[in-house]
Amino acid sequence: MKFTYRRSVVSLVRLLYLAGLVFLFYLGWQIGWKEISFFNAGYYVVLLSYTALLLVFMSLYGGLRVGSLRITNLLLSCIFALLFTNFFIYFELSLINNGLLDVVPILCVFGAQALLAALGCYLMNTVYYALTDTREVVAVCDGDPGDAAVIDKMSRFDRRFHVVRVLDSRLPLEELIGCIAPHDSVLLGGMDPATRSALFQYCYRSGKRINVIPNAMDIAMSVATKTQLFDSPILLCKNREPTPEQRLIKRVMDLVIASLGLVIFSPLMLVLALAIKLYDGGPVFFRQTRLTLGGKPFSIFKYRSMRVDADKHLPEGVNLAQTNDSRITRVGRFMRPYRLDELPQLLNVLMGDMSIVGPRPEQPDYHLIFASELPEFALRLRAKAGMTGFAQVYGRYNTTPRDKLNMDLFYTEDFSIVQDIKLMFMTLKILFVRESTEGFAETPAPPSSLFTIAAHADSMTQVAPAAQADALLHEEQPTPSAPAENPGVKVG
Repeated sequence: MKFTYRRSVVSLVRLLYLAGLVFLFYLGWQIGWKEISFFNAGYYVVLLSYTALLLVFMSLYGGLRVGSLRITNLLLSCIFALLFTNFFIYFELSLINNGLLDVVPILCVFGAQALLAALGCYLMNTVYYALTDTREVVAVCDGDPGDAAVIDKMSRFDRRFHVVRVLDSRLPLEELIGCIAPHDSVLLGGMDPATRSALFQYCYRSGKRINVIPNAMDIAMSVATKTQLFDSPILLCKNREPTPEQRLIKRVMDLVIASLGLVIFSPLMLVLALAIKLYDGGPVFFRQTRLTLGGKPFSIFKYRSMRVDADKHLPEGVNLAQTNDSRITRVGRFMRPYRLDELPQLLNVLMGDMSIVGPRPEQPDYHLIFASELPEFALRLRAKAGMTGFAQVYGRYNTTPRDKLNMDLFYTEDFSIVQDIKLMFMTLKILFVRESTEGFAETPAPPSSLFTIAAHADSMTQVAPAAQADALLHEEQPTPSAPAENPGVKVG
């Protein structure tokens, strides 16, 4: 039952949930907007339009991704999907009516739908996990700290994954396969290409789920075009830049959105500027050199969120903004969670140094440090720096350089105008996700139970001692010294 009918049952619950949301809209329409009436199939056309919009925004925000998002994140995704769906359908019906309709009915509909969304998310989540067994995952890596971090994150998602083993990829292949065989999933991290290929082929033939921590080549291959040379299939990595048409459309979008943004947010920007000036009398703006397309340096604008002498009060051994950093002003503590300190970057967009969507710009010194450890990090400079982007939407403020690189490669290797529009909509959601603006922790988070699981596994006789796995994941790694931070710096 758990595996045979799980998808069907969960899909049915999703369908009933969506039907309830559409029904509430129809009910509100019939009660509150009686002046909007149609003959024959007119009602069905509007309901079909509403359903289509709802599905588009649910897909965009992940409102139906049960099991992949926390229930609070899932609910927030549904709320945003409903908000934009009702917004667009309201204006569609107002156009039909040749005048703006009363907003009270649609607000009442939205409120009722929000309550149903809370109940629906809870029920979908409950049904999903009731029908889903936790997957036993064997992780194989070579001790890279980045791999260890991913494994630790997976182990914390204990309702879906149970990381039972952590294996050194340098063990004999036969021993690795023997350890993987009893379990249904595997996580492949960094290792010798030949070992990785052999393990992938074994797991694929054995019907096991394969999770891969990607490198730059994996990401390029994931968006490769399927083609053929006569009767021979070929994967084509075009490695191309945006076309002139795409560049033109993107630039026009930047100019329009930045101009509208400055007009709409000008009252708020004025209030913030006054608040910063009145708080301590220091400068309103903070400027810093960053890198954009092709490694070109430019001055980025931000509202100052730290005290003027922040560089003199830098904690020893710390270069980046910390959680509860004492250098952040009261005004800064208000601005940072909602990223209001970045509003002046609309000026950078108008000047052509930045785009609305693109990889976040790094400081030259940090770029050199990261590129020395990750040569592929320079690939981020193939696109113009952006106010928001793939790494900002799906990552966090304290996302590691390697993960930031991989997410930005997902963007640059599969660039499209549609993806830019999607990321703009998604940015509105992350403003309400606290984790996306977290600073770097002052002390490392305590390790999860991952590193002690293997010591209690019944089948430990088949693998290397637990001490070997523990040493593998906690092996000392060289850490480059970071440059001194300028006042108010916040790595984007």
